[in-house]
Amino acid sequence: MVALNQITALIIKDVLQVVRNRKILILLLIYPSFSALVVPHIVNYHSNKASVAYVDNDNSDLSRSVIEALHCMEGKEAVVKSATYGQAIFLLEESRVDCVLEIPVEYERTLISTGKLPELSLSVNAVEPVKALLGGRKVLGVVGDAISDKLGQKGKAVGPTTSYITESHYYNPSLNYLLYMLPVVLVSVALTLCTNITGTSMSSEMNGGGMDIINSSPVSRTVFVSSKILACYLLSLVELLNTILLLQFAHNMNPTGSLLLVLLAFSIFVMGLSASVILIGNFTANGTLTMQLSYLYVTVIQLMSGFLTPIESMHLPLQYLSYLNPCRHVVEILRNVYLKSSTLSDLHSQFLWLTVLSSVIYFLAVVTYRKRLV
Repeated sequence: MVALNQITALIIKDVLQVVRNRKILILLLIYPSFSALVVPHIVNYHSNKASVAYVDNDNSDLSRSVIEALHCMEGKEAVVKSATYGQAIFLLEESRVDCVLEIPVEYERTLISTGKLPELSLSVNAVEPVKALLGGRKVLGVVGDAISDKLGQKGKAVGPTTSYITESHYYNPSLNYLLYMLPVVLVSVALTLCTNITGTSMSSEMNGGGMDIINSSPVSRTVFVSSKILACYLLSLVELLNTILLLQFAHNMNPTGSLLLVLLAFSIFVMGLSASVILIGNFTANGTLTMQLSYLYVTVIQLMSGFLTPIESMHLPLQYLSYLNPCRHVVEILRNVYLKSSTLSDLHSQFLWLTVLSSVIYFLAVVTYRKRLV
């Protein structure tokens, strides 16, 4: 009972301390709105535009159909005719076009006589790899559809050596990047707010003399650490619900799975993240250094979580190391719950990893805390 009363009193103190801090209060009010309404439109890899320069060395009915399809392509910025391949590459080097399509000599005649599709040359500006991949794929799709339609009108069939691929995009049929990014906005809110709330609280205790009072009181280290974590959790939970409502209002984004799983994963993650900041504070001499190291820690775990780039694209040792990153597991949980209607049985391994890691961090935060005068 004494410990419960101590935790309650410390939680109230920490909450009031955060609310009275104008900078943190403004952050609590503005950051969820900024993350839900603005960030998804900034961090967006979706691109439906492609500027094309073409070189028609065939001048056949089929090549003219391909060029007409390019002119009618949705989202095009420009379609430019070039007399030679060298002129088209010059436009590519000057960044005036994104792709160069070259149709070889006797393209239609070769196709009709052999029944096989001859090769087309597509050169893509890959200074921006994502834009190059999406733009080149879009041009290839338009060209392929134009050739198929024209051959169908002529009653021609391409030989069996040609491979046709039908794509079906599960869970995100329109390949809308917003649907991929929005669940992770919740992780971004947790990372920023937990770091600032817990870090500011620890900094105020260290720099304002509060730590000396705590250390000279009968409050145990378990009570102290638990109160910091619970105070951060309560404030973050309010911001989480606020962000979920904003996502629903602005983007009509609701989890296709259970909202309780989202809350459970968020709760475990926030408590582990708050304990991480306290653990860092246990080894630093002042609050400023605690905040700086906490921001560094958050940046590293965010980059290694699959937040922006797939984990499979990392080097193999880093892929294995990412299993020790709680941020990785909460990102996987949120994306699966929001997009795939995953249940607890589907995500049991991620929840197990997340729970174990958060528990270990909490244990280390308690064990390494020492009552000492700052």
